[in-house]
Amino acid sequence: MKTARILDRMIWIGTIMAIVVAPWLFGSVEFYAIDLLAIWVVLLWGLWAIKALVEQNVTLFLTPVHAVVLAVLAWSLIQLVPFPFDVHHGVFRWNHISLDPPATRRAILKLSMLIGYFFLLTQLMHTPGRLRQMLNILIILGFAVAIVGILNKLTFNGRILWFRPSPYAANAFGPFVNRNHFAGFMELLIPLPMALIVGRGVRRDQWIVYGFMAVVMGAALVLSTSRGGLVSLGVEFLVLPILAGREWRRWRQLKAWSREGVGALTSPSRAPANSSSGARPSPDSGHFGRVLAASLVLAGGILVSVMWIGAEPVINRLSLPRSSAHPRPIEQQLRPATWRNTLKMIRAHPLVGVGLGAYPRIYPYYDDSTGYFSVGAAHNDYLQVLADLGLVGGALGFLFLITLFRIVRRALSFPIPLERSTALGCAVGSIGLAVHSFVDFNLQITANALLFLVIVALACTSDWRVRRTGRHRSLPSEEVRSA
Repeated sequence: MKTARILDRMIWIGTIMAIVVAPWLFGSVEFYAIDLLAIWVVLLWGLWAIKALVEQNVTLFLTPVHAVVLAVLAWSLIQLVPFPFDVHHGVFRWNHISLDPPATRRAILKLSMLIGYFFLLTQLMHTPGRLRQMLNILIILGFAVAIVGILNKLTFNGRILWFRPSPYAANAFGPFVNRNHFAGFMELLIPLPMALIVGRGVRRDQWIVYGFMAVVMGAALVLSTSRGGLVSLGVEFLVLPILAGREWRRWRQLKAWSREGVGALTSPSRAPANSSSGARPSPDSGHFGRVLAASLVLAGGILVSVMWIGAEPVINRLSLPRSSAHPRPIEQQLRPATWRNTLKMIRAHPLVGVGLGAYPRIYPYYDDSTGYFSVGAAHNDYLQVLADLGLVGGALGFLFLITLFRIVRRALSFPIPLERSTALGCAVGSIGLAVHSFVDFNLQITANALLFLVIVALACTSDWRVRRTGRHRSLPSEEVRSA
């Protein structure tokens, strides 16, 4: 129906608007930005409900990832339920699992909003056209944020994005108050154009454009001088050729089986080209080398760009002590001390945690310092999950990673270049963020968490779309040629 199609397009455009706007609201970490995104997703879900009424049909695309994120939300809600037994101190009195219920309610609102966008995306990206559109929008968004970040750095006037004063402006980069969170945003986006190039998800005449945008994003990440970001970018450049080469070999074996195995059954006298009578090297045996060469070219482009813009800030950042490189009015506590205190918190509340979002208020009870330091996060997403949600939340987080790994691994062997390239970019970006999460808290930044769920939704819908058509089992000749 025409009305349903119009509503569907409105929901799609509205979801894209939220994704694009989120990083420009200074990472959407403040209450006004979270509330705005929450109101917007409620309106989008209202339009989706109207669309379902018009169509008189409700169809939900669900994967194991959906079940896991809903389980995390359910466990967070349980932390607000009053129990007659205090699980923290072992006494009989009515109490909540969360030690800071108002903060937990606020965190649940944010988590619900993020899950709402994730569900919408997985219902909307049902065609290859929308998949390509989302990929291009994300890459252009990353390119725009990178350009603004570089320009803001070169013309820094003591304010974030030239107009917002902040005592933390010296540590900002682009629209993000913290350079590490800018790096985390870029880590998720840089692998997408790289994967489209090495996975042949775009035409060769477009390689220069996508490569240029990847180089600009990489140069911006390096210029942000985030140590965790630099390490994660290096890991991504190592992982990309390994995954691309490995999965390309699997795909070539599958294609060889479809071409030669069927022929051998129909014509016994025709022997496969790689039979024992005389093995012939595969024409794609050098694919790993080509992918590695492409990665080195992109890395070289980033290095040249940084040298051209000016590498002195990067060198100073890596050589000077942290305190002398970027002094701040309120010095953050060093990460090792924060991690030790967080481990104390986890040992005191191992099973259920202190409550989602309760970490900042509970942390001072486990801090042996004078209280001078301002600590709002564990600077380690894994420790943060264990501190907030306990072993229950840790188990759900591990299940999420396992489920995502299985979906991406299956998607990497798809015979469709665009789908395979998307899976490759999602896998590399997720690995980069997972590495950075050991020393930072990017997943607690709303814009970064939303972008990560967009990446997960890309992988989930690619998996569902190709499995639905059965193309991972049968290889039509036009798909084989396009690969």
